[in-house]
Amino acid sequence: MDSVKGKKVLLTGASSGIGEEAARLLAARGASMALVARREDRLRRLARDLAEAGHGRAVLLCADLGDPGQAAEVAERAIDGLGQIDMLVNNAGRQHSGADVGRG
Repeated sequence: MDSVKGKKVLLTGASSGIGEEAARLLAARGASMALVARREDRLRRLARDLAEAGHGRAVLLCADLGDPGQAAEVAERAIDGLGQIDMLVNNAGRQHSGADVGRG
């Protein structure tokens, strides 16, 4: 993981669970990140925690990547905020109700 020091990471699904833990681990190892999630309040809490721990820089991007139009905007905003993207951690997920099953 030391190979992430100084890298700029776009991390989706960052507001909880695996995404949040990945953000904490990458930040502790010296990565700067664009953190993406739907829940702005959780992103702000995570960014505050990282800053208080003295870890890396975080650009917060509140978006719903289930909307294809938002994906391109997130990529552009991440590059604007970090200057470039060296790594992608795609942790975004979507829960489906039973009614969604079989509907492409």
